[in-house]
Amino acid sequence: MLPLTPFYLMRHPETEANTQQLACGFLDSPLTAKGMTQAHDVAKILPQNIKMIYHSALTRTRHTAHMLASAQNCHTIERPALNEFHFGAWEGQKWDRVKAALDKNQVPPGGESNQQFIQRTYAALHSILTKHTHDTEPLIVAHGGTFHALGMIYQHMGCPIHNAALYAFTPAPEKPGMPWSVRACSAKGEKPVTLYTPLKSL
Repeated sequence: MLPLTPFYLMRHPETEANTQQLACGFLDSPLTAKGMTQAHDVAKILPQNIKMIYHSALTRTRHTAHMLASAQNCHTIERPALNEFHFGAWEGQKWDRVKAALDKNQVPPGGESNQQFIQRTYAALHSILTKHTHDTEPLIVAHGGTFHALGMIYQHMGCPIHNAALYAFTPAPEKPGMPWSVRACSAKGEKPVTLYTPLKSL
């Protein structure tokens, strides 16, 4: 399992593909004007103890991470293994159609399986968390799929994650199944939330 180290996880702000409800995957889709505003808003609430920001190799997370790092005066590191799910031939198609196929456990031609994506994301998160202590909590700017994969590592299903949503993950080894307490971060502070539900209870 993942090292029990505190960290922050953020989904990238709104992109052009998001506004069109497309499965973006490995495609590069720029942030919208609203997305840029969302990134600036997150920069205002970042905790001061964040000194390192990790992001995927896709423009939407790289751009966001660099904006946040400039405001926070910290460093960024690119990790391609944090990339969104690879939808292969389905990239750029309507999300509802792609999701319906994924729900039937279909594998996109030229893409990856759900299990491959979970394993890739696990390796990326494990590598990052092993490098940090409780004094240096990293921020990971990634994708909606990253939240899904994190839950599936522990056999939990996540709820939908909005663009620019920022969450604090704190180790909670006493919790059965999912050993993390999660707090949603906003201008109003941090609020405990339930992001994940055990698969067996669904």
